[in-house]
Amino acid sequence: MSLVCKGVVMSWIDLDGAVNVRDLGGLPTEDGRETAGGRLLRSDNLQELSASDVARLVGDIGVTTVVDLRSSAELTSEGPAPWTPSLLSGTLITR
Repeated sequence: MSLVCKGVVMSWIDLDGAVNVRDLGGLPTEDGRETAGGRLLRSDNLQELSASDVARLVGDIGVTTVVDLRSSAELTSEGPAPWTPSLLSGTLITR
């Protein structure tokens, strides 16, 4: 599935435990260039990811760093995502 934003088609990444996961590559920047593909993904909450979802994101797509922008209250009510620093070659960043 794809989404068009300002004439740019963003690739959706199909996962079992998350919806609205997209590669933000190809978006126009203020200086007339584009964001690089495969560098920045965005998604909804990730706490329902399956083991195969994590394997796909880390192994196949190459996710190395996760920035979790949920508040402390959201983390408490929804639970943590199934990321641990040992799964990532980069960093797990939370608010």
